[in-house]
Amino acid sequence: GNALELGGPQMGYSVPQIVYEIGLHGAGINAQGMAIPGAGPFILIGVNDYGAWTSTTGVSDVIDTRILTLNSENPLQYWYNGTWVNLEVRNEIIYGLKKQTSHNFTCYRSVYGPVVSINTTTLTAITLHAPFYKNEIAAEQGWQLFQQATNLEEFEEAVHLVWPSHNFYWADRQGNIAYWHAGRFPVKPEGADPRLPLAGNGTQEWVRVTDPSEMPKCVNPEQGWLAN
Repeated sequence: GNALELGGPQMGYSVPQIVYEIGLHGAGINAQGMAIPGAGPFILIGVNDYGAWTSTTGVSDVIDTRILTLNSENPLQYWYNGTWVNLEVRNEIIYGLKKQTSHNFTCYRSVYGPVVSINTTTLTAITLHAPFYKNEIAAEQGWQLFQQATNLEEFEEAVHLVWPSHNFYWADRQGNIAYWHAGRFPVKPEGADPRLPLAGNGTQEWVRVTDPSEMPKCVNPEQGWLAN
């Protein structure tokens, strides 16, 4: 008579695999499931004494692409709020197998986030703008609480801490089933075309970022099942 949950995130297979199986037993936690190397030990998809949970990528429009206009006299500057602003620049060394090879890689950032493309001929650059910029750990703050949730309400509180776009499901021993579309989403300025990049010069700033209460969710639907 319990709820049944089947979770199969479509990640494909790779060597090494990007997930591993883990059991956490102690300090009030008795859970097992799937974790991501380097992001744990937090169980992203699993089961404990009270319920089970699973996830898929949300795929919603949580990140905006912005176009920067570069300075012809100094391409490492961009126009923002009526003045030229320096790009943040740092150099990284990317190593090959056993550090037998390496190459230098220059990284750039704007006030919005990482720069993914620079064209010194057209004097433009592409930068990404996400609500969780410099708060990327926010997703894991929610994940680490999943494994110790004892009921639907506690699981929902953990979901609300997740800023990137994810779908989460919960099923428990009381027969409850629930779905949340998690994340913080930018409210674009009036007149912005969602199909196109936004300007990166300060003239098309976000109105605000959404609150978890605005996100879609479904708890114990009359039909008796949920699917993603």
